[in-house]
Amino acid sequence: MNEYLIQLGKQAKKASYQMSQVDMNVINQTLLEIANQLEIQSEAIIQANDIDVSQAKSKIDHVMLDRLTLNTQRVQDLADNLRNVALLESPLGKVEYSYQSLKGYRISNITVPLGVIAMIYEARPNVTTEAMSLALKSGNVIILRGSSTTLNTNKKLLDIITNVGKQHGLPDYFCQLVESIDHQDVNELVKMNEYLDVLIPRGGAKLIQNVVENARVPIIETGIGNNFAYIDESADIDQAIDVIINAKAQRVTVCNSLEKLLIHKDVSQSFFSKLEEALQQHNVVIKADPNIIDSFKDAKVLPTNELDVEYLDYIIGIMQVDSIEQAITIINQHSSKHSNLILSTNFYAIEKFTKEIDSACVFVNVSTRFADGVEFGLGSEIGISTQKLHARGPMGLKALTTTKSIVIGKYQQRH
Repeated sequence: MNEYLIQLGKQAKKASYQMSQVDMNVINQTLLEIANQLEIQSEAIIQANDIDVSQAKSKIDHVMLDRLTLNTQRVQDLADNLRNVALLESPLGKVEYSYQSLKGYRISNITVPLGVIAMIYEARPNVTTEAMSLALKSGNVIILRGSSTTLNTNKKLLDIITNVGKQHGLPDYFCQLVESIDHQDVNELVKMNEYLDVLIPRGGAKLIQNVVENARVPIIETGIGNNFAYIDESADIDQAIDVIINAKAQRVTVCNSLEKLLIHKDVSQSFFSKLEEALQQHNVVIKADPNIIDSFKDAKVLPTNELDVEYLDYIIGIMQVDSIEQAITIINQHSSKHSNLILSTNFYAIEKFTKEIDSACVFVNVSTRFADGVEFGLGSEIGISTQKLHARGPMGLKALTTTKSIVIGKYQQRH
């Protein structure tokens, strides 16, 4: 086992025990001061990021390059998210239940931190501050392992975070960065169950699959966003198109963007021309199944195997379906169970869709772009879980806690 990683693990475990002594007011003040320092040192952060972007241009595609890139507004967003988290109510010490047993002792179940969280993610420096803030606010410590392509940015961000933490008396090593760029470190990190309490992978399908297949540490799986929308025959065409454009084209490189569109066979033919015109205005390429490709002036054929593909690009796959039942079957089989949408005015269709779609988030007549921790009122998010235990959907503070049972008695003994 890598001695460097073991040292990080030991330091994190020690810090996790010390975190129970830190007052929540101190944590909040730390988050607010980190936010201030992000603004003050914005230029230095962007300079570090420029180095990463310059070095990454020949290594990663435009999708990842966009996620990697910071500018003044994006640094401001990082700071604003920290302030949002600081204002949130503490998730710790909440009494889930409490009662007096027949034998006279009291049993109380309260929320406590998970302990040591490890985060493995790709070229997204925003995850560095978001994950740190949520871990800290929930009384956890965190080990961050970002992509090698964002190392300079992450080191600068960590420098700000740890300096502010020291000033406010936080435990040493409450937030650590794996600075090694050796890919083998990921394979070793996922097996460090002696030091890590939970591991969260956040990135592309290959990263998540590798972690899921090799981890000994309990994981919370965040999913890719191969999201579908179903257009019911009762949908308001004009409003439906507006929602589709927002979901697809507002920002194509994020996991809550729309990738596939299923259209009921009884939807008016005029819908196709209006949809194509709207998509073309945003430079979105249409890939359509052979049954409806002639309904568009300029469309490519949608290969069947692309139903499982997350494009993260200005591309949308479009199919025609005979019924809502067929749409539900396709979505449950091919979507990533992240965020799926129905556009309809039919109560029974909406009820059927919301009940039968197996997805972390189901949207009715509203853009999938709202699948986000901030939009869900969580202040921020550490990821969007597509599994069913122990968290599902956008994960905020509560998802980073577990419970502890405290039993208080008067020297009772069991007989």
